[in-house]
Amino acid sequence: MDSEQSPTVDIVLDELGHTALHIAASMGRLRVVNALLAAGADVHRGNYNGETALIRAALMTNNFDAQTF
Repeated sequence: MDSEQSPTVDIVLDELGHTALHIAASMGRLRVVNALLAAGADVHRGNYNGETALIRAALMTNNFDAQTF
């Protein structure tokens, strides 16, 4: 393995510090959430405001609309 770190499922994807888990949870994409968790995504990781994926999911209406909460 070379000295560079390989990307992980917890890589920051935007200027707010969201990971793929934050985005999938907030969009109510349960299959993607489950796949990310199986791949080792950190459920305790917060974005730059300290919000976990669960908090992001609760703040968005997508989960209510899709009845995924």
